[in-house]
Amino acid sequence: MAVPPARVALISPHDVVVAGLTSLLDRHRSRVELVRSEAVEADPDVVLYDVAGLAGGDRTVFDRLVNHSTSVVIAMGRDHRPDLLNDALAQGADGCLLLSIREEELLAALDAATTRRRLGGTGAGSVMCACPSARRAPRLGISAGLNDRESDTLSLIARGLSNEDIADRHRLSVNTVKTNVRSAYAKIGVHSRSQAVLWIMRHGFDTADSRESGRHRHS
Repeated sequence: MAVPPARVALISPHDVVVAGLTSLLDRHRSRVELVRSEAVEADPDVVLYDVAGLAGGDRTVFDRLVNHSTSVVIAMGRDHRPDLLNDALAQGADGCLLLSIREEELLAALDAATTRRRLGGTGAGSVMCACPSARRAPRLGISAGLNDRESDTLSLIARGLSNEDIADRHRLSVNTVKTNVRSAYAKIGVHSRSQAVLWIMRHGFDTADSRESGRHRHS
């Protein structure tokens, strides 16, 4: 039997964000059914909430979503406003994504969130946190035996970075990054980037960079 597509609502104060995400997700109607933002009362599977909406001070919609809805609420934001992502997570969002995420990673996140909700009924619990500046929970990758570099590499993959991007970020060779990727994949039992992203969605953890910045803030 075919799996019903994820029912997804988009909420953003910016028309361009809604238009962009709508255009992207409309190409995948077998996996995603977009519902009007006004239909959040019907509790869609997932709500993609642009945290720019929190900047204006009106939290009515967000508070209803996290406190009186069974939908999985994923906060979406920008690199330069980690404070808003942190705020959304602290107030009960189930996970976070950057608006710069790549198409397939976004689809994988929606698939994982929808599966989690449908299997768990009400309250999907923690879904993911693929935002390097947003701190949410201890690094769960420890249970899989991941070291800091492997954990950070997986988190950057979830953000949509290529091996070349990761190499540039950490001033490593591409071959070293590939070695870290292969090692991480072996430890978590996956064989592709999309499978790795799904694993991260289900076992969300902070990046090594965010842990390091947290140590600096408290030192």
